[in-house]
Amino acid sequence: KFEGYGLAMGGGTPFYGCWIWNFDSTTWEAGSNHGGSSDADVTKQITANLPNYIDGSGYVHGLAMGSLDGAANDSVYTDYAELIVTYTEASSADIFFGANL
Repeated sequence: KFEGYGLAMGGGTPFYGCWIWNFDSTTWEAGSNHGGSSDADVTKQITANLPNYIDGSGYVHGLAMGSLDGAANDSVYTDYAELIVTYTEASSADIFFGANL
């Protein structure tokens, strides 16, 4: 998640969005975006193939980007970036209860 906003100083529509790098497909995958000049959260949720998003050193590469309409002062303001990982261990072992196993 990134929190911030973009400014398009040349009169264009402000835009703020996020992307995450997929090392398997070697592409940036788009998350949500915000079309305004006020603070907003933009997010990308990954629910499968998590190792595809982690580099060989254990890093995840994220990007926040805003629109550029050609003005010299187009800007992206990011207040913070946050990565939340929720892990649920799969249970595949047989579980036995009682004294006679």
